[in-house]
Amino acid sequence: MRTWAKYRSVGLLGPARVAIRIAVIAGIAVSGTPAFGQTPASSRPSEPETPALHFLVVDDSVMPHVRVTWQDVSGRPVVLEADRPYQSPNERSVLGGNLECFVALGGTRLDKQAGDPDGAIVRIGLYKVDAAKPMFEGVANDSTIEVVLSNIRFDKPAIVRPETGVQHVKYSPEALAECGLTGAAFELYNTVSPTDTLRGSITPENGRLGALSTDGASFEIREGTDGTYSMVARIPYRLLRHVQDPWHMSVPGTFLEPLHFHLEYEAVPAVRTSSHGDPVPEPDGAPGSADAPAQAE
Repeated sequence: MRTWAKYRSVGLLGPARVAIRIAVIAGIAVSGTPAFGQTPASSRPSEPETPALHFLVVDDSVMPHVRVTWQDVSGRPVVLEADRPYQSPNERSVLGGNLECFVALGGTRLDKQAGDPDGAIVRIGLYKVDAAKPMFEGVANDSTIEVVLSNIRFDKPAIVRPETGVQHVKYSPEALAECGLTGAAFELYNTVSPTDTLRGSITPENGRLGALSTDGASFEIREGTDGTYSMVARIPYRLLRHVQDPWHMSVPGTFLEPLHFHLEYEAVPAVRTSSHGDPVPEPDGAPGSADAPAQAE
């Protein structure tokens, strides 16, 4: 018997399988005769196979790869990269420089119930190691931060949705206080879609709708010949500045810099089926809109 458990509304398929064995009375092994009250193996009903999952999950036997790149003040590229298993933010580890990194399932779209109940949300997060130091050491003025998350495989044919791309940025209370901002400004959202408010969570005071697809930014999902997917996000450094930052500057070191941000996107099954394997129609409503289907509990 093989049992796969879904991290509910997140989508994790792993090799963790539950195998329960019941010890049989020792006399059976000696005589070959079923013990009292037992049914001969030949007459027992066969164990049903594990049904196929109708929701999308990722295959965590395939290790994701992370690469972060930017240009320093001397014009040279800085490249930090490593493999990362799927882990929680608390299990993040140093990627290099002043960056810690994690790859996980779920994210802001799930938290805001603005995702697809059959979908899987993939994210990569970056944290400062030392909050007092720049996030991207020696970053040049007008530099673009490129974040690549590759080697993502799903358990079945999928449709990836780059339009669901979100950058969720968080600031430290100390940094907010230095800019005269209240704790309510501790987070910021940059999105690919110009209309996706994550069910009303994004406002002009805490986000930039469409910022990841305009003004030099880009957010792509590429499918490889081996069936894996790669997210390639190119984010101008200035987009890390909070929309309420009173100084309105973009040169590194002159504006409120975040403590952490993550990037995420959603993928859904290419063919939708019920839990019994019957085809079902595509749900109505665009991701993040008021009539979009919320994540199932």
